[in-house]
Amino acid sequence: MATIGKITQATSGTAAVRYAEGKEKLKASTKQFLLKSGVDSHVVDQLHDRAVVKSGMNIDPEFASTQMKATRSAFGTTGKETVRVIQSFSTADLNPANPKDWQKANEIGYQLARKAFSGHQVAIYTQLDGTGHKPP
Repeated sequence: MATIGKITQATSGTAAVRYAEGKEKLKASTKQFLLKSGVDSHVVDQLHDRAVVKSGMNIDPEFASTQMKATRSAFGTTGKETVRVIQSFSTADLNPANPKDWQKANEIGYQLARKAFSGHQVAIYTQLDGTGHKPP
């Protein structure tokens, strides 16, 4: 079902979260794609961020940067402690024009995080960027 496209580490969790969340950075072409694909205009009007669905494990995805920074400070940790996992789905598995499939993609990301990073802070951001607006 999902393909792991990339696994990287980063020193700055804040930068990784900012990019994944993409506040106010949803592309106009993505909105146009969704409207042309029949997604309800009220749903599309509510979308502004690159991440169309957000969830978290041991963290609130709306405050992930602040919470991760506080944890690093409390435990005095340094170095590359942020892991980014990028998953991709084919349109045969998930329809990028179906908001329920956005939720499914996010849930699959959550389940991966639960199995691979149990006990850690994990923010899961589901985007529709890229060629074909596939949910990564």
